Amino acid sequence: MKLAINIALTIGWACLGATFYHAWIAIHGQTIMSDALFILLWLSPIAILIPEPSTMEHGS
Repeated sequence: MKLAINIALTIGWACLGATFYHAWIAIHGQTIMSDALFILLWLSPIAILIPEPSTMEHGS
């Protein structure tokens, strides 16, 4: 169940990121460095949501 919630949060976070990406481009301009920075900043919380392999084996 926790994995399903994490997947749903990850998808929702990515969709929200796509929305804010347009504002990011308007503020910073569209450059490769700007794109990379946005992706790193926006996706970094997802790493917290992804369960470690040890927790996936035992389930919730």
